[in-house]
Amino acid sequence: LRPGPLPDHVLRWLYRKEELDVVYQNHESPAEEQRARKFACYFIQKLGTIVELQQNTIATAIVFWQRYYACRSVVASEKLHSGVDRMRMALAALFLGSKVANEPRHLNDIIIRAAPLYLRRSLEQKQLPKSEGATTASEVLEVAEERRKCEQYNEQAAKTLADERRKVVNAEFELLKYLGFDFEYESPYYMLSRCLRLCGADNDVAKDAWSYANDSLITNVALRFPPESIACAAVELAHKRQKRPFVNPETNQPWTVTWQVPLCDVKAVEDELEKLYQSQAQPPAQAQTPQPAQ
Repeated sequence: LRPGPLPDHVLRWLYRKEELDVVYQNHESPAEEQRARKFACYFIQKLGTIVELQQNTIATAIVFWQRYYACRSVVASEKLHSGVDRMRMALAALFLGSKVANEPRHLNDIIIRAAPLYLRRSLEQKQLPKSEGATTASEVLEVAEERRKCEQYNEQAAKTLADERRKVVNAEFELLKYLGFDFEYESPYYMLSRCLRLCGADNDVAKDAWSYANDSLITNVALRFPPESIACAAVELAHKRQKRPFVNPETNQPWTVTWQVPLCDVKAVEDELEKLYQSQAQPPAQAQTPQPAQ
């Protein structure tokens, strides 16, 4: 799929699993940290769709946000960095990603459309815990606090747009400073298109593969593996779901062997996706097939 070794612009943003796990080990509530990260990624995905960005642009924004929080706690950083919280950083990442991908959107439009979405999505996440079982007293208090924060955010975005713009721009400066103005990112969609074409996948397999690739953005695999590993995992999972053989008929070996993609990386990506679906207690979402960047 890719002749020669991985280029430097891919390698310099790849982390070991142990490096990323330190954030959870040092956090007093790993589940809360995990929820905050998933929520922000879902939020960027949905908001990007609302403002009519291409999926490749949305993926860029999500990865920018993930890179900023790769080795820092989402929850703890709000207490350490006044004026920059997770949601304003999400808006900043989407705003920056749209400019990097030559699909700029007006910041006012992003902020105004984000406010009701943030309120609705956050309360859905808090009121419907997937894995903790029955709602406890502490969770009820957490929902009430989240409702207060969401309504406060909604009011600020509606009534003080200029102030909100300033805070989002400040968050963008923080993001630019951390990224070092390095905007290189290869999404898995180009490699996914190649994989589907090479293995002669039908429409059902292709649709599932695109959905798996989209869902991978909710996990941290974009920080751990190159795009070809994510693309191969998506295609292999799609073949399994459709009960189709994932074998090269010319060599009678799995396509991952033909494409010389490390099997351990593909398996790790698949495991992360399985964990995501188990935590949601639902199958992968059927998303529209995004158009890869030319």
